[in-house]
Amino acid sequence: MKIELLFKKEFRVQYAGRTDWSITDVRSKQAHYNVEILERTVLAGGVEYRLVVELKENVPVGYLTDYLIIVTNDPLNREIQLPLSGKASAPVTLSPAALLLGILSPDDSIKKRLILRGTESFSITSIRCNHDGVSFESDSKPAANSNAPVPKQLHIIPVAFQAGTTAGKIQAMITVEVKMESGQVIVLTCPLSATVE
Repeated sequence: MKIELLFKKEFRVQYAGRTDWSITDVRSKQAHYNVEILERTVLAGGVEYRLVVELKENVPVGYLTDYLIIVTNDPLNREIQLPLSGKASAPVTLSPAALLLGILSPDDSIKKRLILRGTESFSITSIRCNHDGVSFESDSKPAANSNAPVPKQLHIIPVAFQAGTTAGKIQAMITVEVKMESGQVIVLTCPLSATVE
């Protein structure tokens, strides 16, 4: 048996033999899961456990492959490895991962855009850059009878960059703070680079 995990998955473990067989613990090499025993049922000539495994919020984004180690009271088979695989996705993604603006002449301006996608609707609560030559336009319109923008799953943010008159390399960071409909606040960053010559 192999568990393919998206967020939360229920599974069963059956043992044929003694009815006093029991699961004493469930472990993992990683600390990214919560495992809970929901039910233990004694069957004719065996035992069945109903368990649930759930990803914690601290799981790193990306594909994961691991094992759950089921610890039992059986001295001949104390530990059973159960393969576990899945993919953890961020609730909001920002693309591109970096804004590379290339080589610009003094006083040049360039426009790009940032795309934010969410697994649920969200609002942008703030967007800023630590370089004065960067400005943003909001894509969110306030809701009727409100100053708050309408939450949505896709936001496209126009970004304007003004080179200025000083030659040199510019390294800056764009910081976007969003609020999910669930109330969770997430901060995303996007590096920006340009060369003025």
